[in-house]
Parts: sequence; structure tokens; C-alpha cells
Amino acid sequence: ILRTQAVALAAAGRLGDRLAEARCHNSIARAHARLGRDGEAVEHFERAVELHRDLGEPVLRAHVHLGLTVTLSRTRPDEALSHTLHALELFRQAGDVGGEARALNNSGWLRAQLGEYDDALADCRRAQRLLADLGYAQGEGHAWDSVAHVLHLKGDYAQAVACFERAAELLRDCDDPHAAAETLVRLGETHVAAGDVAAALDAWKQAAEFFDIVGDAQAAKVRDRIVSFHRP
Repeated sequence: ILRTQAVALAAAGRLGDRLAEARCHNSIARAHARLGRDGEAVEHFERAVELHRDLGEPVLRAHVHLGLTVTLSRTRPDEALSHTLHALELFRQAGDVGGEARALNNSGWLRAQLGEYDDALADCRRAQRLLADLGYAQGEGHAWDSVAHVLHLKGDYAQAVACFERAAELLRDCDDPHAAAETLVRLGETHVAAGDVAAALDAWKQAAEFFDIVGDAQAAKVRDRIVSFHRP
């Protein structure tokens, strides 16, 4: 992908096609991000943002801002939140409700990282309602997962369990076993925090089974965790 996009980027530059350049930088950034090369990813995302400023494509620009937040969230969550809020405004201006919901969910997750739990919960709940109204069950499942995550951080374990269970149900029914597995891992952690180890083990067993379906090596790690709780 990187080689192909580098060739495409050079061609777009020779033609003076700024939109094509922006798309190439965005693709290159995402490829670097998948490879864990955060510095290179940020560099190309920022160049894409710069190119998009004068192109009159608010939705495309918003998606680039969101892509940048994925990388920045690992090291600079405050900057990531700023880009998410910029994306949120662009989606709203364009009337893109699905994009607005995604940005709100990102915003909630990042606010939780920064300790802004009440605002985080408000954003995630708003995202969940928008996605429910759109009938986008898979996205709603991810939003419920975010709501549950914030509730866990706030220490409201009973509500967090209920929301994680709703998230897992939606993701399972949408045939997204990997996301369901990740949610079930977090559900187990909430059960442990609430003192219900038996429920945690059950959630982790389900998570391992879902990871097995997609051939993810995390299944073994989850089973190791289960074994560790059985040791005296």
C-alpha cells in the first residue's frame, strides 16, 4: 500500500491535484498507523488536513481529523480531543449525522482518558441515541461499549455491566465477533472490579470463543487470564 500510494502521491503532485494529494496522504497515514509508525502517520495526516482546508470537502476533512485522533490518542489525548471536536463541527455543518455520532463517541472516549467523566458520558450517550435513531446497530454497539467504559471509570459497576452486556449483544447480532470479544473482555474486568469473579470468568470464556472465530491470538491471552484466576 505504501509503495502504491507513494507513486500515486507523486503523480497527483505533478498534476497539481490537491484533492488526490490529500487522499494519498490520508491513505499513507492510515497505513503507517496500522504499522505502529505514529510519527509518520501524524505527519501525513497533518499534511492531508492542510490540503483539505481550501477544498470545500467538509466530510472528507472531518474523516482526516478523526483518523489523526486515533494516532494522537495514544500519546497526546488533549490534541486528539481538539481534532475530534473539529471533526464534530464539520460533520454537523455537513448534516452528516452518522459522522457526528462517530465524532461524539470519539470525544467521549478521549474525555474519559483526560478524566472528564461527566462530559465523556454525555457525549457517548448522545452518540448512542443518534446511532439508535439511524438504525445502525453495529455503531450503536460500539457506543454502548463506550458508555459502559466511562461508567466503569466512574465506579458505577452495575450500570457498566448492563451497558457492556447490551453492547456485546448488539455486536454479536451484527456478526462482529472481534468487537464483541473486546467488549466481553472489558465486561469481565468490570465484574472483577465489582467482586463477581464467576461472572468475569464466564464473560472471558465467551470472549475467547469469539476471538477463536476470527483467529485472533488474543484468545490464548484471555484463557491465560482465566487460568490465573483458578490458581491458588
